Amino acid sequence: MKICDDCHNIVPDEDGLQVENRFYCKSGGCQKEYLDEVFDEQVVPDLMRTGTVVGYRGRKKNMLRGYHKGPAEFFKACEKCHKVQDAGGRYYYYYGYLGASPEGVTADQVVALRDTQYLLAGRESAFLCQRCANRPRWLNALWIFLPLLLAIIVFVGLVYTATIEFTEITCLTIGFVVIGYLILVRKFLRGKPDLPERVAIDLKKKSLQGKGFNVFLTETQFKKLY
Repeated sequence: MKICDDCHNIVPDEDGLQVENRFYCKSGGCQKEYLDEVFDEQVVPDLMRTGTVVGYRGRKKNMLRGYHKGPAEFFKACEKCHKVQDAGGRYYYYYGYLGASPEGVTADQVVALRDTQYLLAGRESAFLCQRCANRPRWLNALWIFLPLLLAIIVFVGLVYTATIEFTEITCLTIGFVVIGYLILVRKFLRGKPDLPERVAIDLKKKSLQGKGFNVFLTETQFKKLY
């Protein structure tokens, strides 16, 4: 098994083209894209310089490069809520083994992820509506905002009972604390872009574990390790 350096799909060794240290899969269309690019940018200019051809009108560049890897899916039922929404997307993840593959799994059924202990066996996905994809982010934000809300309630109570002096310094201090807290919340949420991918994993994790797979990586985790 090999990982395509373009679309990151996991395919058999014979399903693609190895060029030096890069591999382009055939089933995903990456091999054709690569060969078309070589033809347009290297072969044709060489032919024109040698006078073999008088002129050439190159193929128009595909502005949606990689479109075949994730086609649009309109009015598709969400795999989480099973409702048809007008907005959604497909979220990918990888599954495999950690450390060593179990007995009966041959070397050509997995691919080692560079210098890690991960042996990947495949790539899966789940289609989620925008609401289900964003729900984990909102839930995380809610749990983060609860301490701030509690602190504000306590502060208002202290002011109301006059146990602390309501001065300009107090207001400025509270204001800076709130602003700093909101900045940390924003940074925390932006640091977890793979929350929808984790939802996709949770949807199909049980069935994959039943087949012996014990490690699951989001697309974000994969790119960091790859």
